[in-house]
Amino acid sequence: MKLNDIAIIGMGIMGKALTRNFRMLKYTVAIYDTHTESAIEFANQLKTYVKLYSDIKLFITSIAKPRKLFIMTSPNLVEETIKSILPFLDRGDVIVDGTDSYYLDSKSRAERLKKQGIRYLDMGITGGKQSIQNGAGLTVGGEADAFGSCSRIFRQLSKEHQGYSCSLHVGQSGLGHFTKMIHDAIEYSILQIIAESYFILRTLINMPCDEIAASFKFINNANHSYLLDITAQILDKTDAETGKPIIDLIIDAAKQKGTGKAAVHEALEFKTPMVQTATAVFFRYISNGREERRLSKKVLSKPILKYEGEKYQLVDSVRDAMKASMIVAYAQGFQLIQEAIKHEDFHCGVHEIVSVWCGASTIKSYILDKAKEAYSSDYLENVMHDDNVAKMLKETQTGWRDTVSIAARYAVPIPSIMSALSYYDSLSSGTLPTNLIQAQRNFLGKDTVKRYDMQGNYDISWPDSSLNN
Repeated sequence: MKLNDIAIIGMGIMGKALTRNFRMLKYTVAIYDTHTESAIEFANQLKTYVKLYSDIKLFITSIAKPRKLFIMTSPNLVEETIKSILPFLDRGDVIVDGTDSYYLDSKSRAERLKKQGIRYLDMGITGGKQSIQNGAGLTVGGEADAFGSCSRIFRQLSKEHQGYSCSLHVGQSGLGHFTKMIHDAIEYSILQIIAESYFILRTLINMPCDEIAASFKFINNANHSYLLDITAQILDKTDAETGKPIIDLIIDAAKQKGTGKAAVHEALEFKTPMVQTATAVFFRYISNGREERRLSKKVLSKPILKYEGEKYQLVDSVRDAMKASMIVAYAQGFQLIQEAIKHEDFHCGVHEIVSVWCGASTIKSYILDKAKEAYSSDYLENVMHDDNVAKMLKETQTGWRDTVSIAARYAVPIPSIMSALSYYDSLSSGTLPTNLIQAQRNFLGKDTVKRYDMQGNYDISWPDSSLNN
């Protein structure tokens, strides 16, 4: 009996897309899924090169050794899946985790499985289901021998960009998923920025969706942003039954799968300000409190003013604010990677990771291309220090500040664009009010202070101030 080349567990969107890709590459694929009815229908559609198994032992034993098994379930099912296949695996077999597992979980799994002779790779996939069918960006973590045994497969699955494969061995176990987590965090930030840009135009000048779509398409002629492109397509779409813009029929409550939240947690651990992603995550929480928002609208007051400014001047200002805020979002993501590289066993730098994303990811754009150029030669503490990037920020700064000012005056919530500007101003300020915060902490007995004019730590004698006064 001829054995199968590859095994895939989990026939969700990504699992099916991966199966189709392997089939196009002429690999024989064994597939397994607990939702048998859906998997049967899928297998019947493909027929050749793909065989569905309902028995886990037969499924595992049908694969040529050393086995290569891709887990494409939801992240919360990875442990259960590994537990179910482990009794039938042999030393040297490779498990490739293509889910969005938390990177520290992936790291501990690799260590645990290594003791049993099983090799484990964590594979971050950038670009979604379209990319996994047409050429993905893959960032993979794990030991070199395990990566080497699958490197040909990874190259075939990935997109080729400017003569290079968009598959990258980023480092030790967990780091493939860490890198994907940062990619997704940047995506969170950019989606939020674009949504705010749409909202200010829709709210202040009641700009029709198709006009906003046209404006975004025009802006994107220079930006080449994948996310801005799909946004224009969304805003252009009308509902077949009602004839209304489809966006106006979608409830304003955004879900999330957790990678943004995880990235914010890691930013706190690495003491790196990832303000944009945190803002995007919290804004989605606010969006889901629809009843609280309904009640608050009745109780909380805000100015009700009619915007009387020039329409296309506002469009230009919003364009600048969007571009500048996106630069900040990328910069914060890159900084977290740079900080992680100092502490984790990475085998590459920011340039190599950004190169993969430029070729195949949802966050690819002209700004990302410029970041790749910036990281190609000199070490940068922050990508915004690069001359070309700093020039873009200078050119967009007036419109950026005008947008924030207008939004504040007319009570339009654009927290991500506002926080991006605040971050920029904080970073570029010679002094900050944190000397007062440290003095307050000293007054409360929490810490000493350092002084400009003296060496060492000091505990200042403050006036007595009892809470009972």
